[in-house]
Amino acid sequence: MIIEDKPSKEFIDYIINVANDPKYQNEILPAMKFVDNAKKYLGIDIIEFIENEKDPPDFDIILSDKSRVSLEVTSFINELVHKYNSFFRTVESILKPVISTYIHLLPYGNYEFYYFPGSENITEVKSIHIEVPDFRFKINRAYLLKQLKQGIPTWFKNYKETKEDSLLILNKNGNQVGKVQLIKWFDSDKTNFFIMPQSYTRMADWQENGLNHELQIVVDAKEENYRQNNEWAKSYCQNWLLISDVQNIMSTSHSEIEKFKLKVKSSFFDKTYLIQDIITKYKIISL
Repeated sequence: MIIEDKPSKEFIDYIINVANDPKYQNEILPAMKFVDNAKKYLGIDIIEFIENEKDPPDFDIILSDKSRVSLEVTSFINELVHKYNSFFRTVESILKPVISTYIHLLPYGNYEFYYFPGSENITEVKSIHIEVPDFRFKINRAYLLKQLKQGIPTWFKNYKETKEDSLLILNKNGNQVGKVQLIKWFDSDKTNFFIMPQSYTRMADWQENGLNHELQIVVDAKEENYRQNNEWAKSYCQNWLLISDVQNIMSTSHSEIEKFKLKVKSSFFDKTYLIQDIITKYKIISL
């Protein structure tokens, strides 16, 4: 029996489609996991779950006592994550058309590309070597585009012989500020590629006060949206807010969080919850 050591094309297509669907990632998936796990973690029986076409709220939840609750879902992301993710989107927008122009120079196959920021910064975690992204070094967009147009054709032409999996990106001082990574998933009868959507992940450990502060910022920002538009809330017996970290972008799967006394204040939402990622089996924490 032959065992595949790489994902199937169907799986890759699924990942691309899901990654390119922000509504699914940021709203639908967290809400589904909340409904699935509300009984286990909160003792709440949910008998019906309805996605609203007219937002707000994002979802209606019907409880076992027939009461109707609104569920708003928001991602747990701070300003630093927004900044770095904006950087990734910018690089991807520059990278994609250049690769599209020269992809025919690669041998037939399916390829993944992504951008790794920084120089060779390696850390060791339990004997595993991990490259750590470094966003301190900046590069001009026009200069990046110039390097890509100069470097990618040669890289692709020579790939069959060299199997080189990265193209180094340098600043005007000759220092490495990043690299374009290539992964060939499998052979095919034509050449296809995709840019892996990337997100910055917070790596530092949380302290209780810091996490409480960041969660309160999320609640305050969400409440501000409804100060002038909250008539819809009167149709519900309660209004709930779900703060999602199901992709662990803010590293809330850290075990120490279980010991924290997390609490936020809200004048609009009756209940606020934090949902973690698959590592914690999508644990829900009442705030």
